[in-house]
Amino acid sequence: MKAEKLDFTEAMKVLGIRAGITTSKKTTDRQMNASLYQTNELANTYFQNLLGAPEGMSGRIYLQNRGFSSEAISKFEIGFSPANGQGLLQHLVSNGLSETDAVKAGLAIQYSDGNFRDLFSARIMFPIRDHTSALSGFGGRTLDTTQPKYLNSPRTELFDKSHILYGLDKASEFIKQSKEAIVVEGYTDVIAAHQHGFNNVVASMGTALTKYQVKRLTAISRNFVLALDPDAAGQMATFRSLVDSWRQLEVTQTRSKSGFTLYHREGSEINLRIAILPQDKDPDTLIRESAEEWERIVTNAESLIDYMFSSAGTRWDLKSPEGKRQAAQELNHVLSSINEPFEQEQYRRRLAKLLEVPLPTLEASLGRLITNRPTRQPSRISQNEAMRSPFEAAEKNVLEEHLLGFIIQWPELRTFVASMEPTVINNPEDRYLLTAWLKCDTIGSLESSLDDNVLRRLKYLSSLQMPALDTSQREQAIKDCRRRLEINFLKSIKAEEEEILLQNSSVPEGFEKRVTETNEKLKRLFLEESTKAAEQ
Repeated sequence: MKAEKLDFTEAMKVLGIRAGITTSKKTTDRQMNASLYQTNELANTYFQNLLGAPEGMSGRIYLQNRGFSSEAISKFEIGFSPANGQGLLQHLVSNGLSETDAVKAGLAIQYSDGNFRDLFSARIMFPIRDHTSALSGFGGRTLDTTQPKYLNSPRTELFDKSHILYGLDKASEFIKQSKEAIVVEGYTDVIAAHQHGFNNVVASMGTALTKYQVKRLTAISRNFVLALDPDAAGQMATFRSLVDSWRQLEVTQTRSKSGFTLYHREGSEINLRIAILPQDKDPDTLIRESAEEWERIVTNAESLIDYMFSSAGTRWDLKSPEGKRQAAQELNHVLSSINEPFEQEQYRRRLAKLLEVPLPTLEASLGRLITNRPTRQPSRISQNEAMRSPFEAAEKNVLEEHLLGFIIQWPELRTFVASMEPTVINNPEDRYLLTAWLKCDTIGSLESSLDDNVLRRLKYLSSLQMPALDTSQREQAIKDCRRRLEINFLKSIKAEEEEILLQNSSVPEGFEKRVTETNEKLKRLFLEESTKAAEQ
């Protein structure tokens, strides 16, 4: 447990997977998960064997042209998926599994006419293992320029892209040794890095870093370098996801009397640095062309705050009053988290210099931004006010916490979520807690049914400070929470459906109907939301 930085539950999960057994009160669920892991392993062996077969020649040529060594291909278990759309399914069935097993593992899709097809077709296959080395899903890189370049497994009982960092199972020991983790975007970036001796590199798989990914990294290091290409570095979304992803685990958000959100560090500080790559160079390309240049860029990476200042001009028009106001507001969110008063004062002076305004003018502006922030009126509270996070990337997590907080602290509100699909809850612990609470009569009976991890989560949600609302306002707030969670979930389903539609030149009419149904559900929820907003 200590060597792998796992808690008891995770350690038992790892031992169970390695031994082919499971240990949990939810024996049926664990057995199903073990079966899914075994299905993934069987598929992985098949993909690897196919890469070495005549059918995998195009894949071998691609990997050779990209400069990947046979050692790297073996280390990362790279494979190839067949182009006929049935090869993997036939292999799994011949080994005693069913087409439904393949669908549950995210390896196949079923059409409305009952036929099944491989999800991955003619793709370089990258198995995605979680931090315990359990094979949770796959990523596939197409060799067909008419198809989407990358396709990941859909969300399953085992796989959630937001919870996994590619390569962490192989990099964790090196991260501990070097006391630093380097985060890149894609699979090939990680493989190229490890091939050239940079073994402390992991990938976020194209997603904005989530608190779950950060939690895994902060268990083994407090020092990180995030490698960004110049285009992403200049995007406002990147700025906000950086602040949110890396701050939310290490700070406590407290709301001052004025309504402004402050951030206070807890525990040892995270040291995050940003490495900006040359134009048109991803880590894979840069490392293959010049490992020395890659090492220099990583070594000279800027601190998070320095990066935010140096890149401010790419996000805001610092010559206009409105641009200055926006920059002051966003950067002040970060500066407010600095505990040391003298350090904070230094950065405020630097901000004033960046905006080309006297320090008193900046302070007065920041004071107005705080003072002019609307105060909460209990009679007009809405989901957008009660649930708002300072950064939009955290909205989903906040919504989930508030929904669980409401039904735990006011059990009568459970009726408003009884018909909700548990899968709209992203956090596995929260999803389990919701299902369990709907089946229990009292908090006492719920507590007795939970393991230590989920019990700690329950106690946290029970103590969560909820908005001061009357009965009707609480009912409306939980309806709003549910609607927003369902919208977020349907958006993710819609994105997965679009990827499947793009990958296949022809799809059955039934699948298109499913896509239409998803769109109609979203339309209905958006209409409800707009109607609610108009009433306020």
